[in-house]
Amino acid sequence: MNRIPHPSDPKWLNAVNNLTPSSITELVIYLLKLQRNAALDAERFSDASIEINSHLIENYALLDTALDLLGIPSDNTVQMAEEHGYPDGLCHDNVYCRDWTTDLFHAMIMKREDYQGFIAAATNPQEWLPNGWSCDDDMEEQIYGEP
Repeated sequence: MNRIPHPSDPKWLNAVNNLTPSSITELVIYLLKLQRNAALDAERFSDASIEINSHLIENYALLDTALDLLGIPSDNTVQMAEEHGYPDGLCHDNVYCRDWTTDLFHAMIMKREDYQGFIAAATNPQEWLPNGWSCDDDMEEQIYGEP
């Protein structure tokens, strides 16, 4: 069985350096599918009244890894609030919040399995979401024109 090399292993760096845009897209789609399946499993457990740790249900590590691969900046809201105080840190020029990507994931992946659309919207949100869009708005309606 082949093992996946650790990021400190030179084989890892070689593999990362040889990624092509299409292989990155394939990897992102694979991670998104895994995240979707994990969320569906969590829903099934919840529907069956089986208690599981809420950290497992609300864990979006696979989504975060996919977003990292797409070059989406990491969420730094906590660090900015610590550095500049709350709420000023949340309005700082260098703050980036990824909360909207979770809404995007639910609208495009969980409901419609639109993996290519998710990648396009995550990497070019200004083309997919109108200026002034708020997470209180129905993202699915904003993207697809229907609820």
